[in-house]
Amino acid sequence: MKKKVLKGSDVEKKVKLQEDEITKAKEVIEKETREELKLQRLLDEKAKGNFKIQQKYESSQAQIDDLNEKIQMVIIIFLHIKIRNRIEEVKRENKENQEHLSIELTRVMEYIKIMELENQKKEFILNNFIPIEESQKIESCLEYNEKDNNFYINKIEAIKNN
Repeated sequence: MKKKVLKGSDVEKKVKLQEDEITKAKEVIEKETREELKLQRLLDEKAKGNFKIQQKYESSQAQIDDLNEKIQMVIIIFLHIKIRNRIEEVKRENKENQEHLSIELTRVMEYIKIMELENQKKEFILNNFIPIEESQKIESCLEYNEKDNNFYINKIEAIKNN
């Protein structure tokens, strides 16, 4: 029963780890959003500046430079789209992980509640229907087997106590 309760704390640790991962992911998303806004401002400035730049074109080299800048802008936009898609993917994964952990936590809590009720019922029976001396005799004969996670009566101790 102790191991089963410890499993509940393992789930809590997993939940904590997931919360930490979510926090980190949120920080990454915020950083990427700031970068996105910065890129958007750059794009807006470039759009305004394009009119002025077009007036400066006097040589073919200036046109080549302009094409290179446009290619770089397209690359930036492409990267921006990839980043945004990745952010959405991380958000979905985090939501799925949170839902899964919530379900697992609910299951563990329900199991703990059932175990507590079973324990209360057995304690009630033990305290109200079995004399304390007999209960102590029985407890002194019990041995715990970790392999199968059960208690067994040590027959030699049981014979000694009778």
